[in-house]
Amino acid sequence: MDLSQWFESGGIAPVAQWEAMLNDAGAPKPWRFANAPGRFAAAITYRWPLPGEALHRMNVAEAERLLAALDADRLPAEIARGEAMVRARAAAAAALDELKRRPFRPQARALAQTWHTDAARLFSAYQRFVDPNVGISNEGPAVRFIQAALRRMRHPTVERAAIAQALKRRVRAVKRAQKELQKRDKSSG
Repeated sequence: MDLSQWFESGGIAPVAQWEAMLNDAGAPKPWRFANAPGRFAAAITYRWPLPGEALHRMNVAEAERLLAALDADRLPAEIARGEAMVRARAAAAAALDELKRRPFRPQARALAQTWHTDAARLFSAYQRFVDPNVGISNEGPAVRFIQAALRRMRHPTVERAAIAQALKRRVRAVKRAQKELQKRDKSSG
């Protein structure tokens, strides 16, 4: 698979598309780093895997390996024609067909959890590469950019208000954790 196929099959985006997403979102220029789109392309190279997605891919690969191992051309004739071997080959072929026919379908909760994680990663990268003082608002450039990037990452369509709310919740949680650490430092010191 070449790089262009990788981008289309689930890779995130080449540099030009990151730049277009930043421009379309209205990210204020000058960006913190002139090569911010290149930094996004290097930093956000995958979408967060969905629970069970990797296991499904492993099961398909394992069924293909098993079927190849049971290939009649590779085995001695008396073993390959045995009734047990014929049944094993049929069972492996049926399992592989079933796995391929029923593609991985994540649960809605898993999709929600992964877009939250990816939105937080994208916001963190936006702060690092574009604007360290960015605020979070439904119509702000950071949220518009994150919405476009999540769409590019093949997440279901997420409303800007939901993205902003999830980011605000994460920021509050980080601030609470920082306060806790400061309290611990003061009490231990």
